[in-house]
Amino acid sequence: MQSTYTLVDRKGDGLQFEVSPRVVYLTVQMGDGPNHTLELTHREWLLLHDVMQQVEDQLAPSFYQEADADTLQSYSWFE
Repeated sequence: MQSTYTLVDRKGDGLQFEVSPRVVYLTVQMGDGPNHTLELTHREWLLLHDVMQQVEDQLAPSFYQEADADTLQSYSWFE
């Protein structure tokens, strides 16, 4: 079973996580540039997720003040 989670802004910049039973693929897209994809083990993903959660907790208030309702096309984190 594979699940996909994305965070994308109006400019098309964003992150995509594809979560499969064995690995997690993290793809970063910035503008018209090439995609960059990392293959992570679930342990690496959990460590990264913890760090991202801490950063999100610190940055979320200012991030959401700058973003209007249609800036984020989709937003969800793997739990």
